[in-house]
Amino acid sequence: MNGVGSAASTAFASLGGEAFTANSVESFGNWVGDFMISIDAFIVVAVCSFVIALIFMVLLRFMLGYCVWFAVWMVMLILAGAGVLSFSRGSQCQGESLLSTAQQMSSAVVVASSTAATNTASGSEVSDETLEGDGGSYSGVQTRSVSGLLCIPWGVANTTAARYTNPPYNVTANHCRNPYLANDTNKASTIWCYTSDPVVTWEQCLPIGVIRPVCANGYAVTNAELRQGLEYIGYVLWIMTGLYVILVLFFVSRIRLAVAVNEVAATFVAHTPRIVFVPVVQAFFGIAWVLAWSASAAFLISQVPDGYVRTDAYATYAEAYGTETTAGQCTDKWPTGSVWKDEDNCVLTMINTTG
Repeated sequence: MNGVGSAASTAFASLGGEAFTANSVESFGNWVGDFMISIDAFIVVAVCSFVIALIFMVLLRFMLGYCVWFAVWMVMLILAGAGVLSFSRGSQCQGESLLSTAQQMSSAVVVASSTAATNTASGSEVSDETLEGDGGSYSGVQTRSVSGLLCIPWGVANTTAARYTNPPYNVTANHCRNPYLANDTNKASTIWCYTSDPVVTWEQCLPIGVIRPVCANGYAVTNAELRQGLEYIGYVLWIMTGLYVILVLFFVSRIRLAVAVNEVAATFVAHTPRIVFVPVVQAFFGIAWVLAWSASAAFLISQVPDGYVRTDAYATYAEAYGTETTAGQCTDKWPTGSVWKDEDNCVLTMINTTG
């Protein structure tokens, strides 16, 4: 049985070596062949690159400042958005999408901020946003649903909210409520309102100041430590956003100077259109060199006869590579082939030395 196993392992090792060598040679040939087949696509892409580059150089004169400032503020938006997504992921409820959670939390922040600013400016008293139980006693002034949709007033004729009037229901204006009577069979579990969106008839609400949604069915991220880590990552990203904004404000003059320098260069290109032909000529020679190389490589590979490259496996490295005085089976031609040793599948051969 040991002899059969040794013979089988030797055969598999030999087949593996031959397959590796054959695949290496075939892969390079396939690469060159595929390139020659797609040479027309390469030429089309090269021409399109020329056209796009020229259009870009012309438009650069007029749009350079906008592009620079757009890139600067896009970095800020990316950092802030990543913080929002990380924080939202840590607060995402089971069954809710990440984007809807981020939208709900962003809407809650905007409503809370605008309400606080309005109360401060008008000197109004802060409303009681306490929500207990199913919200039947809620008396706050929330006017938007969890997704930020504006609520319509209760009791207005010819609307979906027409049946809810005060009295008998505890409703005011377009504030979110949970209106029901003591003998009603169907009662909502929290405050809600009819929305002004024709697609979304009604939607639940959260009291003003409640940023994170209450997850009755648990969180999408079940690990509490991981949720806390996502929250901290969100804070770190927001701090980085603030530092980035401060740096931008400090270096506004430098950024404007860089924009002005590049605008001068773009103006020079516009006033000296012949300079545009310099990159055109350079690119032309680069494309010509690639085409010449591909044609030469295809021609050389086509001249290699079948069997010129050895695909056999050899028992010893010296037999394959050779010695200082004798060429091996893989190095006796030019260009010389590569030699490799499969040490993972080596088979120990016992030699009888007893005579």
